[in-house]
Amino acid sequence: MGFINKYKQKQLIKKGNRFYMDGKYEAALKFYNKAQDLDQMDNFSVWYNKGLAFCRIKKYLDALECYDNAIKLDSKDPKVWNSKGATYEKLGQYDKAIKCFDKAIEFDSNFDSAWNFKGYTLQKLGKYDRALESYDNALELNPNHEYTWNNKGNLYKNLDNYDKAIDCYNKAIELNPNSTDPLFNKSIALELLDRYEEAIESINRVLDINSNYLEAWYVKGLILMCQEKYQKALESFNKALELDPEFEPALKVKKRF
Repeated sequence: MGFINKYKQKQLIKKGNRFYMDGKYEAALKFYNKAQDLDQMDNFSVWYNKGLAFCRIKKYLDALECYDNAIKLDSKDPKVWNSKGATYEKLGQYDKAIKCFDKAIEFDSNFDSAWNFKGYTLQKLGKYDRALESYDNALELNPNHEYTWNNKGNLYKNLDNYDKAIDCYNKAIELNPNSTDPLFNKSIALELLDRYEEAIESINRVLDINSNYLEAWYVKGLILMCQEKYQKALESFNKALELDPEFEPALKVKKRF
């Protein structure tokens, strides 16, 4: 390929990367495809980035094909194995996902994201001891990973250890006070401990950040019901139904009124 085509190729890839960073994944894919069509090239980064873009638009089988092509070019790159594992997790193929995360860790034992994803997938399989070990490995490598703290909190919540769960959620919230997931999960754990005022405070913070958080309105209604504040609970359920008139949990609970 001549100099001019090489230059065009690089520019197409750069444009694709910019569209990807802007969240315009379909447009990114068009430029990646144009770059490949220019010379039918085998470029690891383009195959990998195409896989990421396909994942963003939930075309998981296409993503897997791209990751496999990237692996043919560099079978020891940990990030492509990690992304392939995350894609298998989305497809519910948890055993295949774990094998990919293990590959990522084999090539980079300090890859905290792979340890986190492995823990998350093991948790879905109900293998809590191994999941906890994976989360601890991730946090030893990167104690500032808010998603791992949130996931570890969910594990403890699944084990009915709500105090430890709240400790983990608080760690995640310290790292990112505007992250809604740990605040939402914390409110549920507090409600399960009958700490209703704290639970309401936490769920209100979620709704201050994102007033369109459907499940948060529903959970707020449940907490208010526990406090026997039925009119306010009904208002929260109605808010949820404004966002989604077919939201079945809110429809079911409204029948009690």
